[in-house]
Amino acid sequence: MKKSLCTVVILMVLSFSAGAEKVFMETGYIGETFTHPGGSVSVGIPVVTVKGGTVAAGLQIGAYIHPRNHVGFFALSYGEFIRPERRSFGFSLRLLGGYYHTWPDGPLYTNDGTGGAMETPNTGRPHLGIGLDAGWRFPGLSAGPFIPIIRIAVLGEYPYNGYLLPHLAVGLGFTGTFGHGKTAE
Repeated sequence: MKKSLCTVVILMVLSFSAGAEKVFMETGYIGETFTHPGGSVSVGIPVVTVKGGTVAAGLQIGAYIHPRNHVGFFALSYGEFIRPERRSFGFSLRLLGGYYHTWPDGPLYTNDGTGGAMETPNTGRPHLGIGLDAGWRFPGLSAGPFIPIIRIAVLGEYPYNGYLLPHLAVGLGFTGTFGHGKTAE
């Protein structure tokens, strides 16, 4: 599993950033506070430099665990506005959209037609995902090219039992800018 996840991340970075002069990468913890832990990796490229910052586009993949309920995987694309660092911190705002897939944590049962129950295959449930998150970078605490980042996100999965399931998530991780080229970073 770890080997296949590493392969997916490497292929994502190579395919998405091919030809880009500068690549933004981010990795870290993501979860609904600390009760639904998970992790994610994202890769972005600058699209245009505007007054006050850079507009970037990217991909984010990750997974999380909702103990005793389900596990989830997500693949999201995003548009991001990145303000350059000013003294002690920088700011970014992301609009996300993409795909969630969840698998119940346990066997699934259906009616067998005779009033009993029978176990059915657990192929999981697909969902559309939308979200908005804000991130704060702290370059004064950097370790080489990696800068600590904190993100707060409002995410939603639809349909989840017929409704939009909201999530309030916290992200803690590191971001880095690699390559050359002129951007607001």
